[in-house]
Amino acid sequence: MSRFCGDDDPKPILEAAAHWRDKALLAHGSVLTSKQIWTQAALDELDEFFVQRPDLGEGKFLEKLQVQLASCSVAAKQLAAEMMWLLYLCPSSLTPDHKRKTIQIIWEWSGETFPTDSRWLDNSVLAGVGSAGPGFNQNQWRELVFAIEFVRNVWKLDTAKRDILFVDGWQFDEWLRTIPDWEARQFRHMLLFMLFPDDFERVFGQTDRKAIVRHYTKREQREVNRLDAVQLDRELLLIRKRLEVERGTTQLDYYVPPLKGEWRSETFAAATEGVTEAHVRAALKEIDDAGVPAGAESTGYDLLFDGKPYPPKLVLSLAVKHATGEPLDRATFSGGDNSSAFRVLRRLGFEVVPKNDSDDELPDLIDRFLKQADEGKELGTQGYLTEYRGLRVRVSFGKGNFARIPWIAFLGEGQSVPEGIYPVYYTSKRSDSCFSAMV
Repeated sequence: MSRFCGDDDPKPILEAAAHWRDKALLAHGSVLTSKQIWTQAALDELDEFFVQRPDLGEGKFLEKLQVQLASCSVAAKQLAAEMMWLLYLCPSSLTPDHKRKTIQIIWEWSGETFPTDSRWLDNSVLAGVGSAGPGFNQNQWRELVFAIEFVRNVWKLDTAKRDILFVDGWQFDEWLRTIPDWEARQFRHMLLFMLFPDDFERVFGQTDRKAIVRHYTKREQREVNRLDAVQLDRELLLIRKRLEVERGTTQLDYYVPPLKGEWRSETFAAATEGVTEAHVRAALKEIDDAGVPAGAESTGYDLLFDGKPYPPKLVLSLAVKHATGEPLDRATFSGGDNSSAFRVLRRLGFEVVPKNDSDDELPDLIDRFLKQADEGKELGTQGYLTEYRGLRVRVSFGKGNFARIPWIAFLGEGQSVPEGIYPVYYTSKRSDSCFSAMV
């Protein structure tokens, strides 16, 4: 069953989705309050001031959204906040604190107090259940447009048709074709998982969806690329049913061993096979125009172009976006002198060289980690190094609740925290002593 997600517990998220469906979407109420917020009038305002007046200029998503909604009513601004809550239910690439803060900021544009005591804002609800990757974060405004169009189309349905759709996931899947931009939006995949978790996977990125199908069906990449989103959904279900029979268990998930290790290597090869020098140059221009996002900075190596340094993994991620339409999640591949990523960039004629000052960031990394672990409050890991001397850096203070043993790991290519070998730093609060070990 797709409800099995390894150590990630989807139950609070699925309960929250059911609450939204029944209380807000179908009853025109509210997720966080007892008011009537999900109304046609409020939705029409979001359509008029946000969907029909896109701001494609410079600036951050929230800054532009605030200007766009400035003339909207209290209810419309609160509806926008609850829609962001809905968009944030599945992604685990954003922390609960970040999600709550964003939802609160939008809500308070209405001039009313944010309902912080709602159970639907708990860490367990906002922990997320799958990585949406950089494509989701960079296109939040497009995901919000899709959500608004989805609600608008639901409310156009007669009662009989609506009742059928919300009990039959495959009819619902086909009906989603009526929503503009239906194939490109990750929220489409999230909706299907949240509403029909027994039939649809928590695989939200198009690259991963195609890599799984390619690996387990042994089809050519060109053939898989021709499959639309609905066809991919059906392939994923057929694969799951076959694997459950072959492995003798329903406790399978594509992001949990053993399946994770079986198909993951396909992702990088499939995503990068069509990348050309022109795509890399387009990625470099995008970085020149937009800058380097927080957390995407390079640590051990630079790609040098016209005398300017760029983060190699970010460059390759964006180059894949220019080649395929969707960036390659940087968390799914490693850097380093002998890495596949650097080989691709060098094969295309780009220079990737070690940094001279990469050692300077390691003490800051450890100091920040130990301070945050000692305080035992904040779960967020934004701003930490993501790469060091070709090793992936992974930091965790728990998901939903603060972990008994927070950890920081340095992982080589092909390694993972539960499976790999990585250095760790242990401290004892009782004796103020510490020791290091290899685990």
